Amino acid sequence: MNKVEYIFKSQRLGFRQWRREDLDEFTMLNSDQAVMKHFPNTLTKKKVEDFIDALSNHFDKNGYTYFATEILENNEFIGMIGLAFQDYKSTFTPAIDIGWRLKRNA
Repeated sequence: MNKVEYIFKSQRLGFRQWRREDLDEFTMLNSDQAVMKHFPNTLTKKKVEDFIDALSNHFDKNGYTYFATEILENNEFIGMIGLAFQDYKSTFTPAIDIGWRLKRNA
């Protein structure tokens, strides 16, 4: 098993930068109807690739993002957890929100 460099850890989870190798697994997660139930639609592989790029750019700009998240015990990728700046038109923005998108088994 490769040593993973996490930005930070909880007791059970590791939070790290996004990698190109995350694309296929994150695409499967974002195409799961149950996971995406409360979103307008599922995401194509291209949309997920763009999303990963946006998350990486968000980190470069702000120092935080929705991080790729793994179980420390086995380095299993389970999705994303983190913070993001939101500035879309709403009564409560601009704001920083906490968000997550996880595999159903997580």
